[in-house]
Amino acid sequence: MDVAPAEENRPPSAEATPAVVPDQPAANDDGVPDHGTNLIKRTVDEVCALMADVHDFREDILAHGVKFHMLNAMIELGVHDKTEELATMMATAVEVSVKAHGPQAITLEELQTNLDSIVVLEKDLRHVRHVASKQGVHMQAFNHLTQLMRLNPGDDGVQAINTFLAYADAAGVPLDRMDAIRAQFTDGPKSVLPDIPRDDDVGVNDRMRELGVNVLVGLALTALVMWMVL
Repeated sequence: MDVAPAEENRPPSAEATPAVVPDQPAANDDGVPDHGTNLIKRTVDEVCALMADVHDFREDILAHGVKFHMLNAMIELGVHDKTEELATMMATAVEVSVKAHGPQAITLEELQTNLDSIVVLEKDLRHVRHVASKQGVHMQAFNHLTQLMRLNPGDDGVQAINTFLAYADAAGVPLDRMDAIRAQFTDGPKSVLPDIPRDDDVGVNDRMRELGVNVLVGLALTALVMWMVL
């Protein structure tokens, strides 16, 4: 499944309001919450890291006067290995850059290097999302979650996400599907990703609660976006 470039369709950041504080996951011996062994956390970390790298290369190209929609089109052509169409559009992009910046315009070689890096990262990003989807992750909800985290780098989306949870709770959103959603990550089929290590008994309920909260955030985001569109 194709996924649009990471910079598009960003939701607005939430304003500061009193937040709902979810139950904390089990802590390690140092008293620090241990998130590293669950599927959602691992996938979020990988996706956000890839998106950050893509963003850096995109910003460099855009700073040289290449149009946003043109960059997105070139990325899609590169991801789908349409080399002839890509070469034509790259030549046009360089012309646009020259008109906008003169001697400081991006060169064809610089554009090629940056685009090659973006295409590799985008393919990795889409693969990670595809694997997560095969594991039962609700990708629409997951994408909204990562967008909120990326839009609020100061606290990794903590305030915005807690605000969303507070709004969902205040709006009376029923949470009766939480157990069923948790079960998808504990009893579902295995994927090509390495097995996630588990303790025998200690901390299982806490990790299940954490996964449920993460998925709830995505579902709340999906509901709000649908409400805004409709």
